[in-house]
Amino acid sequence: MVYLRTGTDERVYYTVFSYRIMLPYGKSLSMSSYFVLLNYNKKMLVNTGVIESQGDLEALLNTAGLDYFDLDYIVNMSSRPEHIGLNSLIQYSNKKALFLAPPGDIAYIEDTVRAHEERYVPGFYRMVSGNTEGVEALCRGRVFDLGGEKVSVSIDGDERTGKYFLDLQDSCIKLYPDGVCLKRQEKHQVLLTKEAVNDC
Repeated sequence: MVYLRTGTDERVYYTVFSYRIMLPYGKSLSMSSYFVLLNYNKKMLVNTGVIESQGDLEALLNTAGLDYFDLDYIVNMSSRPEHIGLNSLIQYSNKKALFLAPPGDIAYIEDTVRAHEERYVPGFYRMVSGNTEGVEALCRGRVFDLGGEKVSVSIDGDERTGKYFLDLQDSCIKLYPDGVCLKRQEKHQVLLTKEAVNDC
């Protein structure tokens, strides 16, 4: 897997990974998503991937000279399996890390087992490793000072139905639930996933 680097001092590591959701009758659905690691004085991981991508996530951290216990913030961009799958593994290894997510997704992330029983998705049990304790809400306007990069929380729309995204102020990068957007020299580049946003 290739890890691209960008941002201030090339401290933003990002990559795309592919995974499959098993459907009834032997069918499957091919999907893609991404990790982003912000490797500044404070470390932020955006999305934790599906269980099958554990090796890829650990390789990404190793590339940056880090391990799970070095992370300060973990942001789940939604409660979808590809955004939360390794949460409990990271939380088991790192009790100090702060987990954050959009407010409407927190109950689902904190009790994936119950949520799985309530809205069964074939193959979901293979992609979510378990419950995450103490997830805090992303709030519009909150700024994380990582020391070398500031990350602000924004919403396209209102708090209830809008799409939350992270804005890297110094690097001109936006992280959406379904893709990454770079803005360089007034040109927009949408990167990574097939589901990536069309406009930045």
